[in-house]
Amino acid sequence: MKRFFILHYVLTMTTFTTDKPLTKRQFFLLVLYSFSFLLAGYFIITLFFPEKADAAPYSMGGTFLGTFFYLLQKDKVHEVRFDEESKELHFYSKGYLTKLRKMKTSFENMHVKKEDWESKSKWLPKRKILSIEILKEKTLVFTVNMNLDHFSEHKMRELISTFEANNIPVK
Repeated sequence: MKRFFILHYVLTMTTFTTDKPLTKRQFFLLVLYSFSFLLAGYFIITLFFPEKADAAPYSMGGTFLGTFFYLLQKDKVHEVRFDEESKELHFYSKGYLTKLRKMKTSFENMHVKKEDWESKSKWLPKRKILSIEILKEKTLVFTVNMNLDHFSEHKMRELISTFEANNIPVK
């Protein structure tokens, strides 16, 4: 009986997971990239603008610390689950150095705003933006962005169709 309950529970959950989860290695590589970029900027400033070289370490250090703390607090959506049986939406977010955090909300008074945009430039590379904002009445619960959260376009389209299948309005 217990095995049937677990199987039934798993079957009523529709899950969407990111294609590129956050890791500590990515965090340290981003910190290393930003540090090397700022160090190269410092050498360029001291080479071409020696009169401004005295203040450059302070501004570069402040920029580096700002970037470091931004990366520490940055959260991305890791997983979205639909529990059709209890009419709840579970989503999991994670930062580079934090554990997975779970939040849930009911389907009541929920609606979704969709932004679907593609660049039409002939000269620049094609860019596609597909993001959805999940709102509870007028309050933003969370946002899923195809580029920032690393969900594929196919998964994003399936996510939108799952919202529609559960009678959640998508605008």
